[in-house]
Amino acid sequence: MNDFKQDDMRVLIVDDENLQREILKIAIPWEEHGFAVCGEARDGAQALELCRSLKPDIILVDVNMPVLNGLNLIEKLKEEGAACRAVIISGHDEFAYARRAITLGVEDYLLKPIDEDELLSLMLRIRSEILEKKQADHSLLQLRHQTEEDYRSLRSAFLRKVAHRVLAEDEILSQTEYFTLNRVRSVAAAVIQIERQDGNGESGGELSAFRIAVANVLTELFQTEQECILFDDRPDRFGVALVTAQGEADEASIIERFHAAQQYLQNEMRIGVSIGIGDSVQRMSEFACSYEHANEARKHGKVFHNSRVSRYEKHIDEPVCFTLTTAQRTEFKLNMKTGNQNAVYEQIKGILCENALQRANLKSLQNTVFSFISAMNEAVHEYRREVDFLTFSYQEMAHKFDGFHSTGEMADWLCQLASQCIAEIGACCGISAHIEKAKQIILEQYGNCDLRLEQIAREVYLNENYLSTKFAQTTGMSIVEYLTFVRLNKAKELLDAHTLSAAEVAEKVGYLDPNYFSKCFKKEFGISPHQYLQLNSRTKPK
Repeated sequence: MNDFKQDDMRVLIVDDENLQREILKIAIPWEEHGFAVCGEARDGAQALELCRSLKPDIILVDVNMPVLNGLNLIEKLKEEGAACRAVIISGHDEFAYARRAITLGVEDYLLKPIDEDELLSLMLRIRSEILEKKQADHSLLQLRHQTEEDYRSLRSAFLRKVAHRVLAEDEILSQTEYFTLNRVRSVAAAVIQIERQDGNGESGGELSAFRIAVANVLTELFQTEQECILFDDRPDRFGVALVTAQGEADEASIIERFHAAQQYLQNEMRIGVSIGIGDSVQRMSEFACSYEHANEARKHGKVFHNSRVSRYEKHIDEPVCFTLTTAQRTEFKLNMKTGNQNAVYEQIKGILCENALQRANLKSLQNTVFSFISAMNEAVHEYRREVDFLTFSYQEMAHKFDGFHSTGEMADWLCQLASQCIAEIGACCGISAHIEKAKQIILEQYGNCDLRLEQIAREVYLNENYLSTKFAQTTGMSIVEYLTFVRLNKAKELLDAHTLSAAEVAEKVGYLDPNYFSKCFKKEFGISPHQYLQLNSRTKPK
């Protein structure tokens, strides 16, 4: 009875006579015409329970039954809002029954014994009507969803344009009325930035999934009286309009809910976000100012206080002019020219992290960065060197600053630029001293299994690619080849001493895997370390 297809029209048979139920079950080929008898009941009360659980599309109901008769059953189902269609099957041709059946919206009133052709024709008609209604309902639902989606999309575009000062005041006023935002008591902006995860950028698919997660979390946390309207800003960023229709905005509650959203996204979903909250304004024409303040608060809190949720405060946006002093600029350029990368690093970190932090203002920090980049340009240009890595468009620099999480990250980025500048200057002044320093580091640290090009380049204050190229040109071998050469020759000296096993020698010269050491040794000298030990033990003087 329950073995039916998903798209079958479900039929429930209700009759107190078992024989009548069996006759109805075989009266027409149900399955052949797209029907499935999903159940049967012997009285109205049992049928009512089955209707609640089985959700039939059509019920065939006898009138006279114990406990609850057929007409009362139909009346109960209508009261409960059941969508099933009812057909009365009765042995009594009484006008009172028929009249009440009509008032209850019964499809038809059939008399026993059932005419099978008449029943089939009726069932097919009902089935067709049900399918037409479902299709109409589906189309209407799709239209409603599309209309709502179009409305949200238009509202998102409107808020984005307002936030970025694209619309004139009269356009803002007219569209504010269209989107029913003209009756709000106050509105505040917030900016939600999806941060990179584990130092890597996200793909489009990941960002799309993250955006859905952020939207769902915020929808859960904000109530209708404090409406939280999200709008698209860019792929990794949301804008938010916090609309207060009545009373005053509860600032503490807003901040608390944003904190809860940030913590949940970070801890439960592993999605990092930084959030800035602007000040409340009275008109939508002032929303752009609140939005700009929100973004400044977000960046300021993230960089200076490692805070993921920050509220705008006036001192964040106060104009500050800070650049390197003449003495600092001269010292910085001199250290770059002499290749004193360590001193350059210390100067960048000292000035950037200490002086800028004392001012606790993002604009002063940006001015400091620009001042350092300007000094680097001057130092490189003195040697008539043209470099592209110091040239940034406004958008590129804005994006770069937006990606920093701390003053330490800014300092590291500046140090990397300075290192490239020193390499360019070194190309004019000679590279031999740096190559000799790299070779000395290898001779001193060959036993360190973690010794890599990155570390060597850092210690000689040169860019990795530049050091690698110049080292190969000067010595005739790459840094990796030179490191291998030193390690294997040192291994040979240790084997000659006959005090250590081959495995111990491998560890001494920086090889964690004795098998790999043996392979490298044999490639260099033609025999394995064990063979070399055996050969030396036979030739060693007694």
